[in-house]
Amino acid sequence: MSHLAEYVRLFNAGEFFEAHEVLEEEWHRQRRNNDCLKGLIQIAAAFVHIRKKNWSGAKSLLTNGRRLIAPCGPFYEGLDLERLDREAARAEAAVGRGGAEKIEAPVLIWTGT
Repeated sequence: MSHLAEYVRLFNAGEFFEAHEVLEEEWHRQRRNNDCLKGLIQIAAAFVHIRKKNWSGAKSLLTNGRRLIAPCGPFYEGLDLERLDREAARAEAAVGRGGAEKIEAPVLIWTGT
């Protein structure tokens, strides 16, 4: 299973820390030259912080993660980044309001290409 497929599987299962770890290993292997991976890592980490109600940490990670995936285009290796960005923006707005309402994690859509 590819690193991205495993990330999607773990993220969609709500295992955000584990998803973060899978991509971080790949990011290190690539000598940290992949901002698309770094953005995905940060978005997964943001949901770890959301679970802990660490709103400032979550907001910072969502903001940075979204900024990093923005130049990657609407898809990254078959992962729908456009949809992820929209849903991450909703989570970021909710976090900015102090997490007053339930914050849903995005469901990642990946075609496997």
